[in-house]
Amino acid sequence: MKKLFSMMGALMALALAGCLPKERIWWSPDGSQALVTLGDGLHLAKSDGSAPVKLALDVGKGDDPDSQMSWLPDGSGFVTNRVLSFSTWEAAKAKLPADEASEVERLARSIPLIVAAWNAAHAQEADGDSSSSVTDWLPIKNKELLGAAIFLAHATQRDALEAELLKSPKGKEVVDGLRDEKVEFSVHEISVVKIKDGKVEGEPRSLARSLRGLIQPKVSPLGKLVAFHHIEPEGESAKLVVAMLDGSARLDVAHETSGAFDWTTDGRALVYTAPVMSKENNMLQRIQRIEVTKSDGSLRSERTGEEKNPDELQGSVNLALALMPTSPRVVALPDGRVLFASQPVSFPAKGEGLEVALQLFTVTADGKTLTPVPTAPGDLPANLGWFTASPDGRKVAVVESDTDAVAVVEIDSGKTEIISPVHPDWQCRTMPSWKSATELTFAALKDGAPKWMLWKQGEGVRSISDTWPAEATKKWLEEKKKEQPAEKTP
Repeated sequence: MKKLFSMMGALMALALAGCLPKERIWWSPDGSQALVTLGDGLHLAKSDGSAPVKLALDVGKGDDPDSQMSWLPDGSGFVTNRVLSFSTWEAAKAKLPADEASEVERLARSIPLIVAAWNAAHAQEADGDSSSSVTDWLPIKNKELLGAAIFLAHATQRDALEAELLKSPKGKEVVDGLRDEKVEFSVHEISVVKIKDGKVEGEPRSLARSLRGLIQPKVSPLGKLVAFHHIEPEGESAKLVVAMLDGSARLDVAHETSGAFDWTTDGRALVYTAPVMSKENNMLQRIQRIEVTKSDGSLRSERTGEEKNPDELQGSVNLALALMPTSPRVVALPDGRVLFASQPVSFPAKGEGLEVALQLFTVTADGKTLTPVPTAPGDLPANLGWFTASPDGRKVAVVESDTDAVAVVEIDSGKTEIISPVHPDWQCRTMPSWKSATELTFAALKDGAPKWMLWKQGEGVRSISDTWPAEATKKWLEEKKKEQPAEKTP
């Protein structure tokens, strides 16, 4: 076991680096096909081993985008988050909300003056050595908005901006970087994508756009709403947003949340996590539940006054307090309980601190009954943060991020079955995904390479992707870097 307090910094660094298991597989509601992100984009795939069919949809930047998919309940399409890239500001501006576009243009106009002011202040400091950075003078810290403003300032006020930058320390490096870097304005989007006969039908329909990240879309079980996270302006937390799928209404549900949420099975409420303390010490999480729909299933409205209106958004209900050293995660089960992982805590703690020994728990919808999943000691990994429940809520699949092991656990009994053993030189970078209540797909090592595997209760495991190109699932597992032997001294 590892000491909890010595693990904090390392776990936060891993989370920021993004090198943890991610969603790559999303089965349709009837389990007939899955959306799968492979090496060359988004595909439709089946469990019979046939070749996946690539969809004509650009889901994001880079060769391993963080786009997520959420099927519509009738299987006619899905909702996704993606990043649109534009080479000119005018093209990007046409896609953005007016207030964000205006803020970028206002900031862009002032950037040369801000750099000039910083240069003047820097010149007055002793020995010309400034303890501050030019970014400390900028009136906004959001990197997406700031990046767009700097590109725009360089495009529209190039001579003035470069002249001021060249007066600042390392200014030539900044100017050279601006001249060499490809101009790209990125717009984040939540959109509805329709599928017909195995192909994308028509153009995606936008539900929200922003310079700031729009991530983790989840369609409600009733299929009328979608919830997603919108990165806050400072970039260190997110607000939870719900929108009607027809685009008719949108509601900000909660601010400064910590990235984990799920719909309750009835589609009426959301459960989510929010840090109790400051952003720097955010492992202590509060699990909350909030009703977002009216009795008729339509979206509530924002609260407008002191008096309670049943059609307006009310306050959240606190279900549990949890210590989550790994990435926060909550799953709403069909019976109303909420599944999560937490470090059991008892203070004061003697010695050096608490051992990292996370455990799965369930809490009832009213927050009155908290029950540990009765797994045996050592059955589950220490960094228990990546799990997903079966559609019937009876089992949970757990992946070990430090290795590539996968386990299936019965939630009520705690009975655990290791369906994919540990390969010490490999780490998992792919979340398991349930095809049905008795079938689970996941990444595992076979013949020395990552493969897409299917486990079926009572029948064992088989590979789905044996005939696929090796590049398709190459990033689903990651081989650990081997330490270089120390050089011998003569």
